[in-house]
Amino acid sequence: MPTPALHLALIGDYNTDVTAHQAIPVALQQAADALGLSVKVQWLATDTLTCTSALHDFDGFWCVPGSPYRDIDGALRAVELLDHPFFVATLFQPERAALKGITPPLAIALLKACQEVSV
Repeated sequence: MPTPALHLALIGDYNTDVTAHQAIPVALQQAADALGLSVKVQWLATDTLTCTSALHDFDGFWCVPGSPYRDIDGALRAVELLDHPFFVATLFQPERAALKGITPPLAIALLKACQEVSV
């Protein structure tokens, strides 16, 4: 029986000019492939996060670089969920390695952690 896909939210305001925004989905897919997992990645613009109810369906969050966010309060709603175990917020951009075919260890660790609690 196949393992259900991990559902991860990318919290941030997508911009095609931001390299990290291109790299993070690639990094997560590479990590999923390396672990034999399926992953579904969904962008959530900060100005759409007006309540936390929509966030509970995700196995994990990655708060992406590229500030200023359109709505910092929207971004904070995801990381302030007390009953949600996993999120990553990065400034040093390890995901850039994915664009060179190198799977970032941080992406693997996030998916492993999400998998452990979603089983």
